[in-house]
Amino acid sequence: MPLLHIQTNLSLTAKQTSDTLKTLSSQAANWLEKSENFVQIILQPQQPMTFAGTEQPTAHIRWESLGFGQRSFEELSQLLCRLIQQCLGIPSERIFIRFCEVARSQWGWDGHTF
Repeated sequence: MPLLHIQTNLSLTAKQTSDTLKTLSSQAANWLEKSENFVQIILQPQQPMTFAGTEQPTAHIRWESLGFGQRSFEELSQLLCRLIQQCLGIPSERIFIRFCEVARSQWGWDGHTF
């Protein structure tokens, strides 16, 4: 049910992509205290993007979840920016994050809603 959708203008190797997906999945589950069995990560490299008028490395992240637990959005922003910087080398000042809390009735899985 947590979904991290990351778009970046970086080109990534298959290993970078795999390592980043695994790290983000594990960390998102940990931060939200949810089972990793329901975490989905979408990583879209090589997206045509600009930020602040340049094509320097950047990322746009949409983080959707049924809830965000006890952590504030500011704390989650700090944690995620730090992790994206470690995994992909994108400076935190070139990352936008949009947090979206979704109602349980609006999230489907396995033919049902939560």
